[in-house]
Amino acid sequence: MSAALLAVEGLQVGFDTERGPLRAVDGLSLQVDEGEVVAIVGESGSGKSAAALAIMGLSGREGASVAGSVRLEGEELIGAPQRRLREIRGARIAMVFQDPMSSLNPVRRIGDQIAEQIRAHERLPRAQARERAVASLRRAGIADAERRAHAYPHELSGGLRQRAMIAMALSCSPQLIIADEPTTALDVTIQAQVLSELARLRAEDGTAVLLITHDLGVVAGIADRVVVMYAGQAVEQGSAEQVFADPQHPCTWGLLGSIPRIESERAQRLASIPGAPPSPLALPPGCRFAERCPHAFERCAEPVELLARAAPDGGRDAGGSREGHDDLERAERARVAPGHLDRCVLAPELKRARRLVGGRIGL
Repeated sequence: MSAALLAVEGLQVGFDTERGPLRAVDGLSLQVDEGEVVAIVGESGSGKSAAALAIMGLSGREGASVAGSVRLEGEELIGAPQRRLREIRGARIAMVFQDPMSSLNPVRRIGDQIAEQIRAHERLPRAQARERAVASLRRAGIADAERRAHAYPHELSGGLRQRAMIAMALSCSPQLIIADEPTTALDVTIQAQVLSELARLRAEDGTAVLLITHDLGVVAGIADRVVVMYAGQAVEQGSAEQVFADPQHPCTWGLLGSIPRIESERAQRLASIPGAPPSPLALPPGCRFAERCPHAFERCAEPVELLARAAPDGGRDAGGSREGHDDLERAERARVAPGHLDRCVLAPELKRARRLVGGRIGL
C-alpha cells in the first residue's frame, strides 16, 4: 500500500464475551489520501463503527483487543501511548459521532464545548478560544453562529446539532475527519445539507473524510472511493465509479438494489437482502455472504481473499475459478481496473449476467 495520509492494514478488532471471542473487524485494509473522501458502507453490525473507533484509539475497554496497523502519515497509532493518542485526537484526526444528542454534553453550551477542545490542544485564553469556536460554527454553515454558540444542545434541531459536531471536529483544523453515520435520523433535505458541508470543507480546506454509512445512496455524490463491509470484512473496494457502475460482489448488488428509485412503480415493494448476517461469534470459514446469496456454489464454502479477479479469457469452471491463476488474474485486473478488489469467486462475465434483476442491479 502506497504512502497515504491514513493507512490501515490488517486491522483486527475483537471483544471477549460470555459466549466466547467476538470478531467485529477481521483484516480490514484501506487508505485515505490527502483531501480524499473514502466511504465505508455496510449493513448495521458489519464492523464499520468498530473500525472507526479502533482507528481513533477508542476501543480500549476491558475485554477489547486491537491488532494490525493504523498509520497516520507513517506514525503507528496501534499501541501508541494514550497521552500521544490524546494529542492526535481532535488535532489531527477528529470524529463526528452518529448521535450528536448523546455525544454533546446536555448541560453545557455549544460554544463552551468547542472552546474546551481548542484549549485542550492549544494554549489560548478563554476569550480567544471562544472566538475560534464561533468561527468554527460559521465554517460548518450555521447561521447566526454567535447566538447558536450560547445555546444548549436541546435548543438546536437535529441538523444543527450535527453541524455543531462538524464544527467541533473542524475547530483544530484536522487533516482527517471520521464521520460515523453523520446523517442518521435526519430527513433527506438535512442529509443533503450536511453532506454538502462536508464536501465544501474538503474542497476549501483539503480535509480528508472517512465517511461511514449503511446507505450507498448517501455516498454516490461525495465519495472518491468506496469500501463495502460485511460481517467484519471488506468484501469489495474501489473507486466510486467502479463500485457503482461495475459492482463485483453480491453484497454490493443487494445494497444497490435496496436503494429506492424515483422511476419505480408506486406499488413495487422495496427490495431487500434476504436472511441475516452470520453471528460474529461463529463466522463461516468461506464466503460470509454465501448463505444469503442466491448465486452461491461449492467453492463459496472455501476461504476467499480480497483480490482483483477479472481476467479476459474463459477456461473456468461454472463458478469462474481458475485454480493456480490468482496472480495472473490480479495482474490483469490491475491493468483493466486498478484498485477494484472483491471477495466473490464468480467469473466477471457471470457476475454481469446475474446481477441484473428486472433491468437494474440487484440480488
